[in-house]
Amino acid sequence: MDWLRDQISLSREGIRFANPKLEEEFKSTLARLVGRFIQPQLKKLQKKAAKEAAKKGERRLELAQKRVRKEKSILVPGLTNGFPYRPETDGELALVLAQQSVLKAISPALSIVDYNDQAPYDCVLYDKGRRELVKTELEPTLMEWLAHKDTGDVEFVIAWTLGKWRTGARKKGAGGLFKLVPDVTKKRGRYRLLQYATSKSKTPKKDFQVVALDELLRK
Repeated sequence: MDWLRDQISLSREGIRFANPKLEEEFKSTLARLVGRFIQPQLKKLQKKAAKEAAKKGERRLELAQKRVRKEKSILVPGLTNGFPYRPETDGELALVLAQQSVLKAISPALSIVDYNDQAPYDCVLYDKGRRELVKTELEPTLMEWLAHKDTGDVEFVIAWTLGKWRTGARKKGAGGLFKLVPDVTKKRGRYRLLQYATSKSKTPKKDFQVVALDELLRK
């Protein structure tokens, strides 16, 4: 122990070693022991992740089979070409929007000119009437919007469905507090999403236009 005290000492700056070889042996021993300790937990986590991935894969194939059978419950009303299925992801919603008849229901002036789900907003729409690019976020359900931390670049939100979100309801998200209200035009499927800094804020810091496609396309 006396020898060890001479070779390794503790200080406010950390651990000091008498020579580089001793420091290397100490680190390798520590790494080996820590690795041995965490290995069982790591295997459990890997097994759990594999099970979750397998479940997602099964659900994906089950949905694909329903689409092969063209089950009425998953078809978008009025669409016969392109991708006529109720979207489950941002990418599938983009496939629905790529059909001009769908965008025409929102506005005849709009066309989709960009898609990138890794960016702060999913796609860019071009409004030929105003000659402007519109940064747009796509969501299968509006509830998924609450997970977004960075909403500063978004100008327009297109959701397949509002889900459990009802007008007048406030919900807390990663980007603040949000309240869904009817659009001033009071047209079917059109809303505004007000973003507040805190629950005590009376004036919204941003106002997003929202479209619920399942309502808009309903006959």
